[in-house]
Amino acid sequence: MFRSFRLLFTCPGFLTAEYLRGCRKRYLHPFQVFLIANLIYFFIQPFSGWSGLKGWLGVQTHMMFYSGLASRLAAHRMAAKGLTEMQLNRAFDHMVDLQARSLVILLVPLFAMLLWLLEWRKRRYAGEHLAFSLHFTAFMLITVYVGIFGGSTALVRLFADLGVRFRFSQQLVLGPLSFLVVWCYLFLALRRVYRDSKGAAFLKALVFVVAIDYIVDVYQFFLFLTALYSS
Repeated sequence: MFRSFRLLFTCPGFLTAEYLRGCRKRYLHPFQVFLIANLIYFFIQPFSGWSGLKGWLGVQTHMMFYSGLASRLAAHRMAAKGLTEMQLNRAFDHMVDLQARSLVILLVPLFAMLLWLLEWRKRRYAGEHLAFSLHFTAFMLITVYVGIFGGSTALVRLFADLGVRFRFSQQLVLGPLSFLVVWCYLFLALRRVYRDSKGAAFLKALVFVVAIDYIVDVYQFFLFLTALYSS
């Protein structure tokens, strides 16, 4: 386990390349790597103070590209269940808090589909894209969501308790930082796994990083539906 996670962070794409060439006994299976990373995210994220990947009902119905549809579905759900807006908000936010961390697995096939589009000329099997996606999502969960966003939020809260307040937007600082970290990781991983040239890896990594926000929005919509109809 320690060997696998050390290589996950220090050698982007190495675990995937080793798995695809059949060298598997020395390392955890890609799904095991993802599962452990998801458990770390599941238990640590609530203590960091960062909202994580969940979107509260007010955010879903007012700040997303699908907010019009979300508002209509929420109103229909309130009428069907005989709930007030406050009751639905409370029930939804409770469910989304639980499901946002357990349904992160939905990101894996979405990332794999993006990889298939970017690497369609290579004629790779779906399982190869899934292996890459499992490793990449594990990296994202720990490095970006737990480390960068969760860690910085916890530090800001700690300093606030000590009377030190920062006058800057975390998103304006952490957004570009996480963008750069993920782009560098993908550039190296694509070079190692798919044998892309430097130019191709540069462009594909850039497209991938830009697309992550849209993929997370799709994940948020699925999360909205599951949380709404289980509230």
